[in-house]
Amino acid sequence: GYIIPSRPPFFNIVCFFYLSIIGGEFYKYQIISTFLNYMLILSVYLFCKKYLKLENENLFLIISIIMFLNPAILRQITYTWTKAFCAFYIILGLYFYLKFLNYQNNFSLLFSGFLFGISFIVHFSAGCFILPVFLHLIYRTFLNRTLIKNSILFYLIFLFIIFTYFSWAIKNYGIYKAFLSTNTYQQQRDLNLIGRIEKDIFNLFKTLYPLPIKTYTNIFRNSGPFYRIFNYLHSVYLCTLPGSLTFSLTFFLLFFLFKFKNYKKLSFLNFWSLFFFLGYLLGIIVMPVKELSGFAHIGLLPLISLIICFGMKYIFTLDRKKFFIFSGFYIIESLFIQIIFLTAFITYSSPQTIFLFAQQGKVDILLVSNFFLKYYNQLSFLYDKIFF
Repeated sequence: GYIIPSRPPFFNIVCFFYLSIIGGEFYKYQIISTFLNYMLILSVYLFCKKYLKLENENLFLIISIIMFLNPAILRQITYTWTKAFCAFYIILGLYFYLKFLNYQNNFSLLFSGFLFGISFIVHFSAGCFILPVFLHLIYRTFLNRTLIKNSILFYLIFLFIIFTYFSWAIKNYGIYKAFLSTNTYQQQRDLNLIGRIEKDIFNLFKTLYPLPIKTYTNIFRNSGPFYRIFNYLHSVYLCTLPGSLTFSLTFFLLFFLFKFKNYKKLSFLNFWSLFFFLGYLLGIIVMPVKELSGFAHIGLLPLISLIICFGMKYIFTLDRKKFFIFSGFYIIESLFIQIIFLTAFITYSSPQTIFLFAQQGKVDILLVSNFFLKYYNQLSFLYDKIFF
């Protein structure tokens, strides 16, 4: 049911460039897309090292371990879609924008506009995190009129980058389809204001509530024990904000917030409060439907990655004993979840099992269709429910 302008093309363009050289087999696409999504770790590393001033000779290794052990982030990196690649450009653009704020480096401002433009034609969800930056720059320009010239150049660079795609989309599909063919508009265009508010409040609650809601767990109440555990943990760790951070990191961050007394030191919140609050709110609003599992948080990967960055800054302040206690909890929790997921994928991802679940009404018909389409075309995703 998708039409082409509902998804921007940059991820596919980069993948196609390499596939045109090495061949178009799916496993090659899997390798290339995973490599592109893995670049998220590079931007997280740069942000931690240069902006948060984390000094450790093993910093890149530590960040890689934390990101790869995290079930939600590993899924985003290994799944053949664009959100981790998009988050890479958002965090990189944010890094250069912050460099401009701290050092008044005009080149950094212009380069951030270039990176934000690319992020938007990787995935439209980038707009949720670009808008707070735009509003903040307007505010800064209003306070300092000498920024007008560079601010205008920043916006023009952004517009130039995105119109390399939108000019083509308008020419081939018209203005309406070029701009309004996304799910965010199409699936809720007939929804009244009350319905939209109800949807957004529900999704807001569900992404923050760290456990599956009863309506969701009732779907699997007649299934086997291990299948219930798998779906329960899947909803918690892949579909809620606390689970996406892992409960080990969530607990330590909350402990830090309660322990931190002098909130006046958080002067950077003049920018960060706008970025996190508005980015989170917009990330929820653009989800067009109620999500029982909590999937509404799926576009929040940039925020999750940045929270991990700030969490690492706190963790690096711990003494050696507390650092190893946290590391132990995090590794045990993450490995346990990964083992559960892997066991479930291997156990349940066979045509016979999926067909049986479909007959019993335990899986959605779209999942069945999706599964067999992949299975009989030998399309094996690294983090998908496919097993040969």
